[in-house]
Amino acid sequence: MSKMEWIDETHVKGELSDAEFQAMVDEEAIKRKDDIKRYGRDGIFYVYTELTSYKGIPYSVKICRYYLIGVPLNETRGMNHLGKWAVLEGVPETKSLSDLISTLPYPIGNSEWMWKDTLHTHNDKQTLKQMVEEMHQGARSDIDELDTLVKRLEDYTKEISDNIQKIKTIKTEMIKND
Repeated sequence: MSKMEWIDETHVKGELSDAEFQAMVDEEAIKRKDDIKRYGRDGIFYVYTELTSYKGIPYSVKICRYYLIGVPLNETRGMNHLGKWAVLEGVPETKSLSDLISTLPYPIGNSEWMWKDTLHTHNDKQTLKQMVEEMHQGARSDIDELDTLVKRLEDYTKEISDNIQKIKTIKTEMIKND
């Protein structure tokens, strides 16, 4: 469950204000002014970050906001109807675990463990609060997945071992009959 304090369904207490966000966009415009072709005019900034944990495993849910240099905020049409969305991200403390899980073979591995976002068509009509809750739900699901990961790996390893033995047996039979 989110610990964010909601002002309304689309604004969090402590989130960057429009003025603060515009100041960041203006700073970015200055940095990019000599190389707009290379870096483009658009991007995202995190306007709020919540660090939390579930079952002792830390993660972050961030609120992102889209910008377009040279376009007023009220005219910027971003990634969705709000111009803001939520993302789930792992934290440095879980990077080694996330890296390991992403390298495990299919169907055990999960390349999106502790990484999700709400830039999908099913999120189009959601409020930001609903998007944030979806990210917390994703984190809980990923963390709960750890409870069964070792058993699934053991089962998968046994299946591979059984298949190796079957291949050896078939090969031996084929060579004998040759």
